[in-house]
Amino acid sequence: MDTIMIRLLCLSSVLTICYGKEIVYYIAIDEIDWPYKHADQSETVFRKAAYQEYKDQTFTTRKPVTSQHGFLGPTIRASVGNTLRILVKNNARRSFSFYTDNLNTQKNETGAVSVGSPVSPGSVLTYVYTVTDANGPSAASMDQCVTSLYYSDVNPIKDINTGLVGMLVVCKTDSPTSVREIFLHYGTMYERESWFSSVKSTNDSQQTVFPTINGYTEGNMPDIDVCLNRKVRLYFTSLGGQNDIHTVVLYGHQMEVRSQRVDAVNLYPGATVTAEFLTQEEGAWLLTTQHVSGNRKHTVAANSLKTYYWSVPDDVGPTLFDELCLVRHYTSGLGHSNDTFLFGPVKICAEGYMQTAPKETDIFVVYRQMTTSISNFEINGVPPYTLPLVSVCLEEIVNTHIMTFGTAEPQSFSVDGNVIKQRGHVLNVMEAKENSMTTYTITMTKTGNWTVRNFRNENISLTLSVNECGTSSNFILTGKVTTRNIGIKEDYWGYSSLSDWTSKLPGCQMGPRFKKAMFVEYYSNLFMFETRQPDPRDETLHGPQLAANVGDRITIEIKNNGRRPYSLHLDGLSDWSDDDSIPWDSSKIITWNILESIGPGSADTSCILKPYYSKTSQRDIPSGLFGPLVICSPLIPSETVESTLQQKVFMVGSIDERASWYYEDNLKDSTGIVNISDPKCADANVIRAVNGYSDGTIKNMTIPLGADVYFHFLNIGNNLLTIHLYGLKIIDSNQEGIGRSTITLYPWASKSIVTRFDSPGSFLYEELITEGHTTRISGLYTVVTNTKLS
Repeated sequence: MDTIMIRLLCLSSVLTICYGKEIVYYIAIDEIDWPYKHADQSETVFRKAAYQEYKDQTFTTRKPVTSQHGFLGPTIRASVGNTLRILVKNNARRSFSFYTDNLNTQKNETGAVSVGSPVSPGSVLTYVYTVTDANGPSAASMDQCVTSLYYSDVNPIKDINTGLVGMLVVCKTDSPTSVREIFLHYGTMYERESWFSSVKSTNDSQQTVFPTINGYTEGNMPDIDVCLNRKVRLYFTSLGGQNDIHTVVLYGHQMEVRSQRVDAVNLYPGATVTAEFLTQEEGAWLLTTQHVSGNRKHTVAANSLKTYYWSVPDDVGPTLFDELCLVRHYTSGLGHSNDTFLFGPVKICAEGYMQTAPKETDIFVVYRQMTTSISNFEINGVPPYTLPLVSVCLEEIVNTHIMTFGTAEPQSFSVDGNVIKQRGHVLNVMEAKENSMTTYTITMTKTGNWTVRNFRNENISLTLSVNECGTSSNFILTGKVTTRNIGIKEDYWGYSSLSDWTSKLPGCQMGPRFKKAMFVEYYSNLFMFETRQPDPRDETLHGPQLAANVGDRITIEIKNNGRRPYSLHLDGLSDWSDDDSIPWDSSKIITWNILESIGPGSADTSCILKPYYSKTSQRDIPSGLFGPLVICSPLIPSETVESTLQQKVFMVGSIDERASWYYEDNLKDSTGIVNISDPKCADANVIRAVNGYSDGTIKNMTIPLGADVYFHFLNIGNNLLTIHLYGLKIIDSNQEGIGRSTITLYPWASKSIVTRFDSPGSFLYEELITEGHTTRISGLYTVVTNTKLS
């Protein structure tokens, strides 16, 4: 059956006939036994529930699918202007649902408004959707189709790990396409989180976590046949845990994503990526997330010489939408462990560029974790503290090409005192991708010695020495001058008002109150009276929300009432002298000139978020010393810039109380006995919170109707984080990590979006991962009428 279907697909890709404007799908939720096959071909079988398509409303005859489809649900297709009617029958033992981020349910058969209405066992529910322009590719997008996930959302973590996930494709038109389409879902299945976790497997294997493609693990997905000289479109989706990052490589091929040339596709939980390539050479090509078993006929024997010839055709160079140069890397291709260093960079530029190229500074940073090294990490093959200073000039632009190797954990690098940019976006950190070079530009705005440092580990760094070189920093004050009085104080903070806090994991959970150090604002430089919110539920763990337009100046008098030295720093604004720590009971005046270079980039929203923080130690941030500065274009009115209704800040992530300066104090003050030596307690006190509130206890955010509202997100933790926003469609962005209803953040990364709500309602936002934790990130925002924008 697979061979026949593949031949048909090679001749032409036939779409579901949908010219009648209404498309009907018959989908059942069936219980199945799914075998995870291992490298040695042994199997571990688990009970799953899966979406399966049937031919008609009798739900008796299944529609055939290729074996590569695995337990992924059927691909649902629609075009703009269609009505999509999906009949879902639940043949499982418990209630499940059908939900997709990209479509709003119009009504169910009873006439009730429905978003993910559950289907009880044995019943059928009809979901009806009207597909509009907002559901398809944007008018400016080069893509003809966009894809998204559908899944059961009765309990998303358990439902998805039970197996209920599939893909939805929405196209601009319903015209047939000759492009071969392949659907690949990367998902880590946590069988302990499944509803069927009590059902034992067919053997006594202890493995319960399975990284899969369409349900297949350890390279056992059946091969995919495609035709020569045919354009192939790959639809990638992903779900998984907090470190579930996939760098997907197709050997022997470059791909295009959003009309830009890439040698690897980066996937995050909740991500959907469409990539295209043209098949140009026959052969078996590996699609993998690992750099490995290359063609051994091209190897170089020991103590011998071989000459390689690499052609550079147009289809590996920059597109019209790329930078003028792309950076790739070469490897041995035969597989290399963490203890070898067989790779290097290749720079591929547009034709003629090398002859007219301006003088550029390129820095290549390859970070890897080692298995035999004493330090366990290296940059460019040597311990970081042995790297020499890199000398650059003020206002010089430095191209920084960065990647990781040997680590599945997300690694992000900040650049103290300077500004990071990529494709018109001003960024907080450089996100280092596994096995794939990513290019950023660093603009030198301040003189001094500045570190490019790993956010997760301050010992992993290299130093940039920035000199004037005859150039002086040029700031022209065109806006207003604001004076703020900010103090650092010690106080107690409760992440949750729920009464079951310490019962989450008895014997492990500290709290419910935690001693913290926090930035607070005062009415005057006497530092006697704090500016407090009228409603205590509006108080946040983070410091006061500061705001400015490009061209403004902010003068801050900072006083440290903490028990140890702290500081106040903001990358790109703070001077070298500002890095001096402020002793206890001392104060200091800091001036921030809001340069154009640190404001919104050409591809950014008109307002972006930059965090300020104490940087005397990496323990300062988990202790509580961080806060937001909103920076807007000079064209944005100051009343919008300073409005806490229009500028919504989400400082989200995992706060590791074990890394706090007050860890020992909080351990002693905890209710009940906490056994920190118990292995099961390892992550119990890594608290997942939004603005300091966990488990949905944050006050409902109020959103004004009919006005531009900026959502600013900052990941304050050490793990990758994906936030799912219900009731919100995000405009297509070329910034990595921004999906149609999700925001993915590397550690200390910030991203901003702007939206406008035209109808009232209350909507949920929450962390989108498929592994459970003792605490969770979630909250509600409500769009209301007649709200003053202040």
